[in-house]
Amino acid sequence: MGRRPLPVARFIGVTLLVAGAFSAVTGCRQTVTPFRQTATFGPVVQTGSATIRVDVKPVDATVLVDGRPRGTTPLTLTLPVGSHSVRVEKSGYQALESNLFLSTGEQTSIRGSLVDVSPPTIAIQLLPKQPRAGQAVSIYVTAYDNVAVARLELWIDGQRVLEEVGATAAYHWLLPPDAVGYHVVMSRAYDLAGNVVTLEQQVAVAAPLPTLTMTPTPSPTATFFPSPSPTLSPTPSSLPSPTFTPSPSPFPHPTVVASPAPVRAANVYYETSLSIDTYPYAGYLWRETDVRYGIPFWRLDRAAYEATSPKPMPQTYRALIVENEYLQLTFLPELGGRLYRGIYKPTGQNIFYQNPVIKPSRWGALKPVEHNWWLAAGGMEWALPVHEHGYEFGTPWHYSVQGTSEGITVVLWDADAEDRLRFEVRVTLPAEQAAFTVRPRLINPLPGDAKVQLWLNAMLTLGSHTLTPDTEFVLPDGPVVVHSTGDVTLAAEKQIFTWPNYGGRDLSRYANWRQWLGIFLQRPEQNFVGAYNHVTGLGVVRVFPSQQVPGVKLFAFGPEFGDRDHYTDGDSQYFELWGGPNRSFWPEDDILLPAGGELTWQETWFPFADIGGLTYANDVVALYLEREAMQLDLGLCVSAPVQGRIRLVEGQGDSIWEQAVDLVPVHPLYQQVDLTSDGKLRLQLVDQEGQILLDFSLKD
Repeated sequence: MGRRPLPVARFIGVTLLVAGAFSAVTGCRQTVTPFRQTATFGPVVQTGSATIRVDVKPVDATVLVDGRPRGTTPLTLTLPVGSHSVRVEKSGYQALESNLFLSTGEQTSIRGSLVDVSPPTIAIQLLPKQPRAGQAVSIYVTAYDNVAVARLELWIDGQRVLEEVGATAAYHWLLPPDAVGYHVVMSRAYDLAGNVVTLEQQVAVAAPLPTLTMTPTPSPTATFFPSPSPTLSPTPSSLPSPTFTPSPSPFPHPTVVASPAPVRAANVYYETSLSIDTYPYAGYLWRETDVRYGIPFWRLDRAAYEATSPKPMPQTYRALIVENEYLQLTFLPELGGRLYRGIYKPTGQNIFYQNPVIKPSRWGALKPVEHNWWLAAGGMEWALPVHEHGYEFGTPWHYSVQGTSEGITVVLWDADAEDRLRFEVRVTLPAEQAAFTVRPRLINPLPGDAKVQLWLNAMLTLGSHTLTPDTEFVLPDGPVVVHSTGDVTLAAEKQIFTWPNYGGRDLSRYANWRQWLGIFLQRPEQNFVGAYNHVTGLGVVRVFPSQQVPGVKLFAFGPEFGDRDHYTDGDSQYFELWGGPNRSFWPEDDILLPAGGELTWQETWFPFADIGGLTYANDVVALYLEREAMQLDLGLCVSAPVQGRIRLVEGQGDSIWEQAVDLVPVHPLYQQVDLTSDGKLRLQLVDQEGQILLDFSLKD
């Protein structure tokens, strides 16, 4: 080494002195503790090895010895004797560095904690985004930190209006009539180490909308009558249904966070447990990590699993339930945070598919197929960061709840770490609305760009335990590209055909399907897709910004598909309605998410019943129009109470029918209108404030 080594006893004393000086400078709590000391009074022969234990928090910090990565904490290393530099580092923390001289047989440890130097990140969301004077504005603040967020503050025009413990906060801001102009909303987040971040957002408040006055011109040939209130009539099923078991005590974690604002009696959330028959696959999973994203995933040792002839057994899952007057939503945080059940309370029907068992199928994103798996549990899942069903469909997720008089928001997220892609989804159930919004958010805190796939996948049956032949899929007419199919009479993978009619079949009707088929829309020029079950009378629409998230996929198995025990024990079927920013699952449609960037949007899901079908929808109205000769069948259901006027215009603008309406989600409108010509028809719905809620023209 070119110099005489220090005796062991003297070296250890010098090491402790240096380590103490370093701690004083960096604030890192570090000790270097020898397991065995040997007093030496002669030269030390430089042969053999020594052992060092690096036990520095947080876990998974990278340990570098002499500049080379050797693993993550906690870590035990065997090193050759002599001088070594040890560095412990992790993104968001101040690194720890030590210089050591190790002697033969020596056992030494480095202990301590890295100092958190990374401030939180913070986001502010206002609903509505473009408020008007006199309106109520909901402000949602969400913060993230590599350790934990201690508290949040919210300021409006220089005045602190809210201070909340934790990482989420909600505030109800009632704008006075004279609030027209610009306002500043500012939020500040503190983490446990005292790091602080501040975010300001300027809000432009517009003037109130003018009141619209309309002159009624009712037609003597038309009669308005609301349909009677639907009655509860559950669909008969021979399948066992999951049963609720009340939880004996509140769950200790994760914490449910509510704002101090009062919650209406109809807007409630609570925790319980859900017992579902589950196959014992968990003991045959092993963990790997996709280094591109830092995200762990699990492979299934299917050969070992199936060698046991597995049978399902009841398993209890934590369930979070939120509900208002019209909808009840159930989430299963332990199964990928999925939205598991959605009950449309006016009819008591579930819009989602409910698999009676949790069973690992062979489908999914992993290769080889012997280690692939996916859970067709039902409900709505979050598929990321790769194609198909992604990595996180069956992993435990974190969650919190924000409850105000304006509604309830469930926030679900997969991880808090800064060294991996992170995903969050906010599902909001507004008060007095028969609809819910979904706001996904994919965050890339990594130093490099990442190619990603991000989809929402809803598994649906619309009020039945299985997919019925009379289910109608409502997609825009035009070209679609085949993802896969077992029907040899259809176009093959990556080939295009025209939806809905192909080869003499109307594929919008499930009765005309044969084998499985998955298709991607090529030009989703309208902002909604949906489906309607003509047997149960239940439908659903997905309203989304098609320019921002053009990806739409439809998949179903087909009536002739014969391998249903692959994913279930009850011979049930369902269809999948996918949505996301990618146009397809193929690599050429991956999205490049830059370092430090995020991907987010908001969409609305709106169930409805008993209007005869679906022709058009937005986030307020689901509309069905069927023209036959000189008569028009009109069905209409609203997602929230509406008072206003509805009118039908024919030809060049003559109103042939107009009626004052007082609509609620419980009572859909159904009307037959006599027509005077075969010209173009236009239907409008305007509320009392003059806001146009619906303006739809029926094709000739």
